[in-house]
Amino acid sequence: MRPRTRPMSKLRTEIERLFRQADRLARANDRQGAIGCYRELLDLEGLVEEAPLVAECAHWGLAELAIEAGDTELAESHLKQAMALNPEEPGYHTELGLIYNSRADYLAAAEQFEASLKLRPDHPQTVHLLGWALFMGGERARGRALLERACQLDDCDITILNDLAVCLTEEGQWDKALALVERACAVDPGNRLLESFRELIVHHRKPARGSRS
Repeated sequence: MRPRTRPMSKLRTEIERLFRQADRLARANDRQGAIGCYRELLDLEGLVEEAPLVAECAHWGLAELAIEAGDTELAESHLKQAMALNPEEPGYHTELGLIYNSRADYLAAAEQFEASLKLRPDHPQTVHLLGWALFMGGERARGRALLERACQLDDCDITILNDLAVCLTEEGQWDKALALVERACAVDPGNRLLESFRELIVHHRKPARGSRS
C-alpha cells in the first residue's frame, strides 16, 4: 500500500495548495491568476481517476471565473467537462443555457433549461428561464405559459414578474402587465427600473384606451 499512499498524499497536498492559491487570487480579483491555478490543478496526473469530485469542482470554478471575465467559450468548455463528470447536476445545464441565452441562441438555451428541469422539476427560476428563451425564440404562447407557471411557483420573484409583464406588453395586454409590475413594485419598493417600467406601461395604456372610446 505504501507506493500508492505516497503519490496520493502528494496529490492531495498539491490539490489543497492550488485550491487555496486559486481562492486567494480570486478574492484579490486576479481572475487570470486564479484560472491559471485551476488549469494547473486539472493538469495534475491522476486527478480525474483519484479525485473526480475535485476535478469537477475545478472545472466549475474555472467556468465561473471565465463567465465573470466574459469569456463564454472558455466557460462553455469547462461547464461541459464538469457536466461529463457529474451529469446529474442541474446547475451546469442552467449555466450553459444562460451562456447560450447571452448569444441569443434561444433554441440551444431552451434545450439546456429543459435538461435542468428534468433533474430539478418545477424550479421557479429555471421554468422562468425556459419560458423567456422560448418566448424570445419565437414560441410565444408556450413561453408565456411557462412564465405564468413560474409566477405561480414564486409570485414574489420580481424578475419573473417583470419578464412576464414584458411578454404581455409585447402582446398588447397592458392592464395585465401593469398589475404584474405593480406587484413587483410592492415586493421591491423604490426599485427605479420597475418604477420606470410602470410609468412606461401607464403612458402606453392611456392612448390605447382613448382610441377605443
